[in-house]
Amino acid sequence: MFRNYINSAIRNLTRQKLYTAINILGLAIGLAGCLLIIGYINNELSFENCHQNRDRIYRIDGLWALGGSQVSMASIMPAVGPAVKEAFPEIERVVRIRRLWTVPIEFIDDGISEEREGLAAEDDLLKIFTLPLKEGNPQTSLEAPFSVIISEELAKLHFGDQSALGRTIRARDEFDLQVTGVFQRIPANTQLKTDFVISYSTLDKIGMDTQSWTDLFQDYTYLLLREGANPAEIEKKIPALLQQHIGEDEAKNYLLQLQPLKHIYLHSNLSYELPPNGDPVYLYVFGCVAFLILLVACINFVNLSTARISHRVREVGIRKVLGAFRFQLVRQFLSESILLTLISMVFGVALFEMAKPQLEAFTEKQLEISIFGDPLLLLSMLAMIVIVGLLSGSYPAFVLSRFQPSSILRGEVFGTRSKSFLRRFLVAFQFVIAIVLLCVTLAVFKQIDYALTAELGFDNKDILLIDAGGEVSPEKQDLVKAEILGSGLASSVTVTDCAPGEPRHHLFGLRPQDKLDQDPILLHGMRVDPDYLSTFGIQLVKGRNFSREFGADAGNSILINQVAVREFEIDEPIGFKFYLSDKEYQVIGVVRDFYFHSFHEQILPMALFAATKDRRLVAAKLPPDFTSQSITEVEKIWNRIVPEVPFEYSFLEDVMSKNYEDDRKLGTLFTTFSLLTVFVACLGLFGLAAFSAERRTKEIGIRKALGASVTGIVRLLCKEIVILVVIANAVAWPVAYLTIGRWLETFAYRTQITCTLFLLSGFLVLIIALATVSYQSIRAALANPVEALRYE
Repeated sequence: MFRNYINSAIRNLTRQKLYTAINILGLAIGLAGCLLIIGYINNELSFENCHQNRDRIYRIDGLWALGGSQVSMASIMPAVGPAVKEAFPEIERVVRIRRLWTVPIEFIDDGISEEREGLAAEDDLLKIFTLPLKEGNPQTSLEAPFSVIISEELAKLHFGDQSALGRTIRARDEFDLQVTGVFQRIPANTQLKTDFVISYSTLDKIGMDTQSWTDLFQDYTYLLLREGANPAEIEKKIPALLQQHIGEDEAKNYLLQLQPLKHIYLHSNLSYELPPNGDPVYLYVFGCVAFLILLVACINFVNLSTARISHRVREVGIRKVLGAFRFQLVRQFLSESILLTLISMVFGVALFEMAKPQLEAFTEKQLEISIFGDPLLLLSMLAMIVIVGLLSGSYPAFVLSRFQPSSILRGEVFGTRSKSFLRRFLVAFQFVIAIVLLCVTLAVFKQIDYALTAELGFDNKDILLIDAGGEVSPEKQDLVKAEILGSGLASSVTVTDCAPGEPRHHLFGLRPQDKLDQDPILLHGMRVDPDYLSTFGIQLVKGRNFSREFGADAGNSILINQVAVREFEIDEPIGFKFYLSDKEYQVIGVVRDFYFHSFHEQILPMALFAATKDRRLVAAKLPPDFTSQSITEVEKIWNRIVPEVPFEYSFLEDVMSKNYEDDRKLGTLFTTFSLLTVFVACLGLFGLAAFSAERRTKEIGIRKALGASVTGIVRLLCKEIVILVVIANAVAWPVAYLTIGRWLETFAYRTQITCTLFLLSGFLVLIIALATVSYQSIRAALANPVEALRYE
């Protein structure tokens, strides 16, 4: 019996090649999209699962609060780690990790130099986290100063099949490290992704602070709690520990909290997070969009199935006359539906494999997903085959099988109004989804364009940024600046620690002169030189700029922005004094407000400090007609003066553009799925148009014989689509308006929602829909009426 169902299904599928192809392609796209999203979501939810002790690992996060302002940090003071380990017996192990960013390293054996991302960590790193060593002793490999463990990739690249143990690596051209271990490949879904790890004790030997009780911008501190330990109880004890070490007055400015390792990636969005950092919003968006595109594919299936019912009615009647029971007919039609879904899944898997690299490039992540290596994906495949097959085939199966054979053979089947209404409703629903997605897509890109082209309060055009890190002396930085200016390559050059739009500014706790008895207030700050304002085109609205003629500027003068004047209610800012601990700073000028964040955040109080050291950036204002040769000339100057540090540059426009990378990805995501949704919907629409033209062949022939024009017949066949799109717009626009409004609330400064956005989306969908049905309509209208009247 089952074999008979399969044979019958194959005959029907091959007999109706157009509709079969449309169904398979539409379902394959929907199923592939769902598989990709399920794999992506599973990958995101599996972050840190590679660590065996993940349920007992916690990170100490820091909150620094001053004068009503506060900043949350993923890193904390270095001295906290050893102190909590000694004070609290509930803690089994502690490891301090310090991010070294990109470090120039040289492999002495082969003389090859390169830059790699590195960490410094205490020896308990390998006892808390699951980082298996391919070579070396995990108990001792990070104990001694100047020890380093490297990745399997680095070892293979530089030492081949030979052992890496005992080899020498030179870091920053300053000190040598001995390889004491090689760790196996670290999965991509962990924040501890690194190329090498230096022993933490090395930091003391090279003069870095590892004992500070006040510097939040230092170490990531992880705890391994003992079995049954309560993290909330440990949190309650930490304030007393801080008071013991830094005093009650200072301790009240800090709040240290324990965050579970498994929550960090998706649910922690603190300053200075270790990369990568996820966003649960993406999971919701991905999941909803995948569901919508699969829903559109299933709607196509149901639409085409109901449209083709009339071609199967006589078959059902004959089968019933020959003794077929209703449940047998239901099984037959459901078998056809599941078979079609199974074939679609085969093509869907092929599309999945083709699209996976594109998804990895889009998310900039290596996804640990595999169709046949992930049990969840395999179960999802089986579930989708069964569920989609049953749901998509249930309507035609149960509707066709309920007719009495006498009614069927006399042609007295149910009226077509209910079928027609269902098809119209489902087509309109598809258009609603497509229009909403298109509206959101256009809104996302409009907001990004607004953020990148709006008045920023400074000039970001043609600004070359050269990253000097912390490795270039102030004297050499000033010499590079002078050489670039002297060569005529730039109109202005400044040396600073942060450019506007970069997420690298500092936080300072300052006391205004009229509130010395109150807690300090947090101000965002940058260290700049006298050419900062002219290089970035920042307007001075009151007072004067820093000047080399005033030697005191470097020690006790600051510039503040207009927001700071308003926030602190300063009547006369020039000469107003702020205090940082016991040091006095006097305001010598007020600058116009400028965006030193993205448009997601409001402009906050800002202070510019004159500095001759602690600077990491050389910024040059190039002429508008600069060429690549100009960059080459700047590089030559750099290499001549600072040969020990690689020349690394970027442009401020590109740096600022990265502030909206997540928003741009969201726009790309909606663009992709909007187009896929429209494409899948148009596949079904094309099939329905073909069916409608076929069903109305005799009507079209009679109309042509009575003198109807081709244009009139095309208009007749397209009129229904226009009505459906208009209805869909009426439903979609309010939904899109609410969705866009909620998203724009995440921006402090945002564009306006205009009618043009909705009209354009609706018009695009209408044009695409009419183009889809026009082919079949024109073909039917141009047919010979004689052939049409001989149709039956």
